[in-house]
Amino acid sequence: MKLAHASSAVVIALLAGLSAGLVSGFGGADHVSVTLTTPWRATRAPLPAGARPGASLSGVACPSVTVCVAAGSYTDSSGETQGLLLTRQGASWIPGKAPLPAGAATAPGVGLSGVACPSVTVCVAAGSYTDSSGKSQGLLLTRHGSSWIAVKAPLPAGAVTGSSVSFSGLACASATVCVVVGYYLDSAGNEQALLLTGQGSSWIAAHVPRPAGAATSTEVPLSSVACLSAAVCVVTGRDIDASGSSDGLLLTGLGSSWIAAQAPLPAGAARSWVGLGGLACPSVTACVVTGGAIASSSGMGQGLLLTGRRSSWNAVKAPLATGAYADVSLFDVACPAARVCVAGGDSAAGRSPHTPSQGLLLTGSGSSWTAVTPPTPAGASGSASLDGMACASTSACVITGRYSDSSGAPQEMLLTGLRSWAATKAPLPADAAHPGHGPFPPGPDLPGVACPSVTICVAAGDYTDSSGGRQGLLLTGPP
Repeated sequence: MKLAHASSAVVIALLAGLSAGLVSGFGGADHVSVTLTTPWRATRAPLPAGARPGASLSGVACPSVTVCVAAGSYTDSSGETQGLLLTRQGASWIPGKAPLPAGAATAPGVGLSGVACPSVTVCVAAGSYTDSSGKSQGLLLTRHGSSWIAVKAPLPAGAVTGSSVSFSGLACASATVCVVVGYYLDSAGNEQALLLTGQGSSWIAAHVPRPAGAATSTEVPLSSVACLSAAVCVVTGRDIDASGSSDGLLLTGLGSSWIAAQAPLPAGAARSWVGLGGLACPSVTACVVTGGAIASSSGMGQGLLLTGRRSSWNAVKAPLATGAYADVSLFDVACPAARVCVAGGDSAAGRSPHTPSQGLLLTGSGSSWTAVTPPTPAGASGSASLDGMACASTSACVITGRYSDSSGAPQEMLLTGLRSWAATKAPLPADAAHPGHGPFPPGPDLPGVACPSVTICVAAGDYTDSSGGRQGLLLTGPP
């Protein structure tokens, strides 16, 4: 999963009846604006006792239809930022303060970037905190039953103690082994790969290999992770040289044993800039990776789709929807089956600030993909983009995204479907801010989404309330 984004990262009833406003996901249909009547309910995230108003949620995991865990941060009664862990049992969300390792500062500045749950009794969350020496540390949390334990994230041999740590991906190969990826800052302030495997109080930092023949790199940040089986996971990242040029990095393995491959590129792509983002592993033989590269002829971005594992990867250029702009970015991918995937992002006219971006939605697998401009809610106007996604079956997926309404205010939308898509404006709690005169408040954001069954999905994020503060957001469908 992405951490945010994940990249990125909300409980939604799935496809109770997509009776209105559908657009084909495989027929190349043009953009359609639709409204979908849904039973979704928006809830302001509850907070631990004594907390001040204000919170944000960065990710959610649902190991069953009745158990979900969301992670984020909140402000305590002393004004300090703490880690927030929400556990859903049935229809209720129970808030808790994330524990910290020994030696944490009294002002720990905790932020949790994501969570994964390989079973209903085991979850792992990752983030960062400040220790009593004022140094930033990585934070790893493991839940067994109803209790959480916290440990300081280990760093590779030779890393500077107290290096700033950022986690961007988290996945669990089994109920006993999870993988967390991101980067730490070296003594020169460069981002270096951080690849951790373990659970509970036992974690190891692996040496990250580089592809044979790769140029000398100054930075190697890792971005996402997914697991093909209990013994094999795949990690994506970037290999950046001193000139700022970057290549895609693909790692396959587990624990302390990993092999590296350079991301292949389709014809016409340049190696001046390559970035990898979304990652899904629908079978034990292959994963799907989304990203982008610079086209040699135009200098604009083109969407990149990779399929494979270990040292065997194939690349294709993402197709464009009818009338889509040529500058493409792909942010995430979900695959409910080995040959059924959905990827999302946006296209723009050379990233011009005066030209709104358009959402881009791809369905397919391997070298065969179809692109459409996704629907948007009624009244949408201006930019649109897709980011987080999850699928409960080969016909039921949920995608979160952003768009501008008719007044120009930022809004969050939800797409449901797979071969057909319907769009609706994400509902908000009653205390949400509404656009008025002057600058618009920041729009809602839903970085996390999970679908434990075809009747319910869960996602998490935040919104701006009428006082201008950010609050945790949960969208809940019928149990």
